[in-house]
Amino acid sequence: MLDPRPKPPARLSVLTRALMILLIELPQMVLGAVLSLSERDYYPVYTICGRVIDMTALNDQHYGGLIIWLPGTLMSFAAMIVVLVAMRLNEERAEHARFGV
Repeated sequence: MLDPRPKPPARLSVLTRALMILLIELPQMVLGAVLSLSERDYYPVYTICGRVIDMTALNDQHYGGLIIWLPGTLMSFAAMIVVLVAMRLNEERAEHARFGV
């Protein structure tokens, strides 16, 4: 995914890598947002089991959704930046090779 080489030695083009990261990022953002912004408890079994700390099941779900949403999205965003920088550098190398600048 983060291979800095252009397409011929690398298996995937840079655009394909960026699209793959976007496809990974979207479901985790949606799942995290649904869990953290929901007013309904999606895991009712936790109310049966009891709690180790004094926290409602809905608060636990909200915190879990935020953990899925924010750090996961930030890591995917960082990977996207690396891929886009690699794409820009590959284009600059191609320009230098084409025009001899």
